[in-house]
Amino acid sequence: MRREIDFRFIIKLIIVMFLITPIFFGFSSEFLLPQKMNAFSISTVIFGIILIFTLSKITVRYQITEASYENLKSQEVIESFISSDYFALYSTFLITMIMEELIFRFYIVGLLIHFIGSIYTILVSSIIFAFFHIHTWFSHHNRDITLIYLAYSFLLGLLNAYILITFGILFSIVVHYFLAFLFYYEIYKKFRK
Repeated sequence: MRREIDFRFIIKLIIVMFLITPIFFGFSSEFLLPQKMNAFSISTVIFGIILIFTLSKITVRYQITEASYENLKSQEVIESFISSDYFALYSTFLITMIMEELIFRFYIVGLLIHFIGSIYTILVSSIIFAFFHIHTWFSHHNRDITLIYLAYSFLLGLLNAYILITFGILFSIVVHYFLAFLFYYEIYKKFRK
């Protein structure tokens, strides 16, 4: 079976290549590896992961309706689950998570932290990340879906900014991929036939 060229994947891959280039020149190199790993930071991250995972399960159970699911079928990850397109799930989606983490955590947090301190940086970068996801309104034209995306993105932004500062960029990418993947899988699982 011959696979068609997925130009979205190629474009995302090129963007990631450009985004990682400054890292080789030392930009925000302090966020490459864990910095402040201790019992408090580990327990905070575990609590945050459990909280977001639990909230996503509750959201899917009580907020995502059949009509919402019909609207979300065009979303790239859910569409990949439906069509069993594992390439998109394990590569294109991962590249998207890497792009978002590099832009919204590595670069935005990396710049802001020098000007406004850790707590405000985490808050501001999370707000920016949430507003970035306003694009769901233009994709789905559904207020409830947009509000869910905004709230989920804000909470994920808080957690991942904290993870970046304490554990580094690689762990924030892994957590972002894991939590977003599970969120979309829960939506797909609820309505698959």
